[in-house]
Amino acid sequence: MNFEITYWYGPRGEQWNAPDILKNIKDAGMTLALAEEDIESNKARLKDFAEYGLKATVYDFRIGKALEEGADSERLIREFCEDYREYPAFHSIHIIDEPHSSKFKKLAEIVRIIKKVAPDKEAYINLFPNYASPEQLGNETYEEHVNQFVEIVQPPILSYDHYHFLKSNAEPDPEILSSLASEREKLIYLDSLKTCNRGGFFANLEIIRKAALKANIPFMLIVLLVEHGGYRNLTRAEIAYEVWQSMAYGSKRVSYFTYACPYDPSWNFQNACIDNDTKPTQHWYDVQAINHGLIQVGKQLENTVSSGVFHNGKPEPESELTTAFNGFGGINKAEGYLTLGFFENGNLLVANKDYVSAQTVSLVPEKGKKIARFDKETGVWGEAKEGTLTFELSAGDGELLKII
Repeated sequence: MNFEITYWYGPRGEQWNAPDILKNIKDAGMTLALAEEDIESNKARLKDFAEYGLKATVYDFRIGKALEEGADSERLIREFCEDYREYPAFHSIHIIDEPHSSKFKKLAEIVRIIKKVAPDKEAYINLFPNYASPEQLGNETYEEHVNQFVEIVQPPILSYDHYHFLKSNAEPDPEILSSLASEREKLIYLDSLKTCNRGGFFANLEIIRKAALKANIPFMLIVLLVEHGGYRNLTRAEIAYEVWQSMAYGSKRVSYFTYACPYDPSWNFQNACIDNDTKPTQHWYDVQAINHGLIQVGKQLENTVSSGVFHNGKPEPESELTTAFNGFGGINKAEGYLTLGFFENGNLLVANKDYVSAQTVSLVPEKGKKIARFDKETGVWGEAKEGTLTFELSAGDGELLKII
């Protein structure tokens, strides 16, 4: 599976006519774009994406109809695939976002149909995060929900979103609260006011990684980017933190929420990658800087299997389900506030858990072992050396190493 970088919610309508709109998606480091409008608009997007070397996840109304009980789902999906098959950019089909468990059997049918009529196309479904309620999930626990989804639906990739960087404690805004139509939106909004950072980020990664490894499928995290509701305007280091922590856990794809700003007065979306006039924002430059190294590292890890994830430095709460580092994979000792993600081919992804400050990292290898360091700016491996490796790791950043 090729490593991909994508986003949730892209340009819409007339925004596609803006100068450099496609060039900016490409230059931001995206490799997988979205075509999710009407059929003719999607075809135009697919044609344009191919010119920029972009792949596409595609959706139109027929997928929604195929999900209805009693629908001729195979006919609808076959027609869908036939309409887009001639376009080289056509990569995957967006099925649904955050389904209730009652939909799993129908989703399994859809996935089977896609495997039958278009085996080279990916059926894409995104799951709830672990702070969803049992009522939202349709299961008593989140782990049960994820495992049931994988077992029944048998997806080609396990995707979820988790947004945990919140604004400071605040009282609910009565206008915002009254404007939220669903109970789910109200719960998320109220929860977002409780703390500066929502817990459960690592617990969510632990559960998803475990389920993906058991099913031998890749996983993807959709990370928070855009400021909205109770979620704060992130720094580059905070965005990088989300990305590199997921990579240490073995993520094979990264998605940003969002590239363009959805229009929703109740959530007040601000500071996506582009503004409403399609001009790049600071977050576009942040994402571009992160993605430059991310794609290089992703290519190195795309065909590897995660063999262990450990945490070093300040311990996480037991509720986060993490394991403290005490030697593994050819490394005896580590110094620094880190997540260490080991892979079966000897690769090691070290991620800084401090998203405010840089820190000095030291790794002590086992006797006879050498450590090589990957330059993610140039895509070149350095010479493997014996002895303790010490280096500076920027706030929220990650570095790829190899134990030889």
